Amino acid sequence: MTGHAKAWWISGLLGLLTGLAVLGSLLAFGPTILRMQVAISDFVFLADRGPRLGRLPASDQIVLVLYDKASSREMGVLPTYEDDLALYRRLLDAGAKAIADTRIVADGGGEETIEIRRFLEKMVATHAEGRLFRDIWLTSKLPEKFIDSVEPYVANNLPNMHPNADSFYEARVYPLAMMLGPRFR
Repeated sequence: MTGHAKAWWISGLLGLLTGLAVLGSLLAFGPTILRMQVAISDFVFLADRGPRLGRLPASDQIVLVLYDKASSREMGVLPTYEDDLALYRRLLDAGAKAIADTRIVADGGGEETIEIRRFLEKMVATHAEGRLFRDIWLTSKLPEKFIDSVEPYVANNLPNMHPNADSFYEARVYPLAMMLGPRFR
């Protein structure tokens, strides 16, 4: 075996062993590693005793509207899409620069598709493109032209995807919004 071939073979073997060690660690300790990542992020961005990087002082120009336990007690039922649209309209009429509703609406392609489609059509009818967003997961069964027309109103909030799977993964919205390409998210 020549020196060059031997060096390649040893490098390849070391790379393979390193890859297997990393893969084995992820399989064995994946949840622990993820928990450590979230804990470190919480410390860096949220914890009072941490550096709170990127944290800005609260602005009186930002109003957070929540549907919480008190809202549930007062209203008695979950707000409907019509309630949501009326709230959006009131906020827009009051001069809101942007409205981002992080409550998930998921379209599984069943009967709810018609209701979600009507809701999206009414969001588009607000003419608030670039100012009104909702976390909506659309089925691929909708026509592409329709999806393109409502896309400016859809902003998926990935940190909120699976908070019910484990309380450790409760919403941690570090960036409240992000810019991907030309569109606001």
